[in-house]
This record gives sequence, structure tokens and C-alpha cells, in this order.
Amino acid sequence: MINVSVVGATGAVGKELLLLLEKSTLRINKLQLFASEKSVGKYIYFKQKPVRITSLCSTSFEKDDIVFFCSSSKVSTEFVPIALRKKALVIDLSSAFRQKENIPLIVPEVNWKNALGQKLIASPNCIATIISLPLSLLHQKYTIKRVIASTYQASSGGGNKLLSRLLEDTRAHLEEKIQEDSIAFNAYLHNSAHDADGYSEEEKKIIFEVKKILDAPAIQISVTSVRVPVLRAHSIALNIELEKSFSLAQIQKDLKCISGLKERSNLTQAEFATSQTASQKNDVFYSRLRKDTSKDNCLEMWVVGDQLLKGAALNAVQIAEKKIEKKDY
Repeated sequence: MINVSVVGATGAVGKELLLLLEKSTLRINKLQLFASEKSVGKYIYFKQKPVRITSLCSTSFEKDDIVFFCSSSKVSTEFVPIALRKKALVIDLSSAFRQKENIPLIVPEVNWKNALGQKLIASPNCIATIISLPLSLLHQKYTIKRVIASTYQASSGGGNKLLSRLLEDTRAHLEEKIQEDSIAFNAYLHNSAHDADGYSEEEKKIIFEVKKILDAPAIQISVTSVRVPVLRAHSIALNIELEKSFSLAQIQKDLKCISGLKERSNLTQAEFATSQTASQKNDVFYSRLRKDTSKDNCLEMWVVGDQLLKGAALNAVQIAEKKIEKKDY
């Protein structure tokens, strides 16, 4: 039996993580929940029992075996060191430690060996996690030269506030109260900060993190990230240039070997992968696997995944389960 804490328990990712923990193989003795001051004192039910939300402090995490941080980078930066001093295994879902050279960035199906013996593990950006599943195998077998990714990201990827705004703007639109900055029925550039070169923080995160996950700094990656008026699940169009020649039949066979990656390829019956396909599903789905006729050794595919599940909470729980299974905590 283990003691577990969840920081950011009332956020979009935190809520999903608690649902997954209820069904997981982790045998939890004691669960502590932390959130912002506005939620302190409230209760969340876990396995039909109320758990009181408390505030973080220097004495938090006593006797914890695992601490999940589903919080902002600011909160993680301040409190992760405290959890580590208490000898807990820390799984951080924020961006606070992802670019630290000595902190492993883990997708269990891809690079588990990097997690061995580590007490602090960073779970990657949602898009980086989702696309690393097919990219890891393709790089291993065919060597990737270049990736061009166009992402179509759901509003819930921006948290509860952005999701609520989409619903409010949709109601306003249907009532013909349309505002110029409405996000309903609209596609717009990802709402993270942009640098002097015009790249958003989201795009830069994806580029850096995919290279780190695959341990492939030489891969050239270009990303354009867009928000779309979808409640849940991110979609990505990938154009992948490979060093080795390939057949589509062989790549289809190869991709079937990846746990958690499923093909939806019956285009004649409209059974290809969509946001609805992936919403609230643990698996990542792909469709439209085809050769790029404009360039040799180029592959195109469409990938969709639930950013709150495999893109975040599920990936973190899988890390924890594997750590406990291997008694590496």
C-alpha cells in the first residue's frame, strides 16, 4: 500500500488523474489532495469516500510515496523540491522541469529506460506525448530526417477557463451575439506567448520535447499550433521525411506493434480518426497513412489523442504504475 498526493486536484488534468487512480493498479493507503486557496476546505470523492482539499506548505508530503503535480510551473518549481526532500517519487506534469538536461522526460512506451532510478520524472507536453508514439517506431526503423506538424488543439487543453469560454462563446454565437474575438466556430493561433521569430511557446515546447523523448537532436522539426473549437482531444497532421525507403504495408504492420496506438483507416465508411474518436479514450488513433507524392521517402499521417488522458493524466499514472511494479520508487 502506498501514500499518494495530487497537487492541482481540481484542475482539468487533476480531475482526470483522480478518476484514473480509482481504476489503476496502484493500491492507495492514503490520498492527499491539494489545490488553490479557493478550493481549500472542499471535498472530492475518491472511491466513494470524501477527501478534503488542503493547501500546500513546507510540511506537505510527509510519508508520501508518490506526488503528482498537475499544477502550474510556478507551483511545481516551489514545491517539487519539498516533495523530493521528503523522499517521494515526483511525477510533474508542468513544463517546469521538462527542459532540464538531467530530468527525464518520459513516455513509458517509448523511453522507459530513462526513468530507471529517477525520483523526479517530467511528463511531456500533450502533443509531444501523443505524436511520440508513432514517431518513436518510425525513427527506430527508418530514421527520421524531418517532421512537419500542424496541430489542431482542443479548448480543454487550455484548462477549465478556456473550455468554459468556448461554451459561453458558442451560446452567444447561437443567440447571434457574435464578438470579434469569439473562439466559437473559429480557429486561431495557439494562445501561448510568441517570441521575436513568431514561434509560440507551445510550438517551441513540442520541437524541444520530441527531440528529447526520441533522443534525436538532429531531427529537423517544424510545428504550427492552432486552437480549434473542439471540446476535447487534439489532432495532428504529420509529414515525416525518412532516410530509408518504405512500403505503406510494412509501416502499417510496424505501427501495430505499439501499445496504445490504433489505426482507423476505413475512409469509405467515414471511420477515420477524429476528435470524437479519441475523446475520453486511453488510446491514440491514426488515419490517412499515405506516401507524400511530392517528395521521396515522405510519409503523411493524421493522429488524434485525448490531451487530458494519454497527453497528460494517463501518461503520469502509467509512469507511477510501472515504477511501483518495478519497485523503483
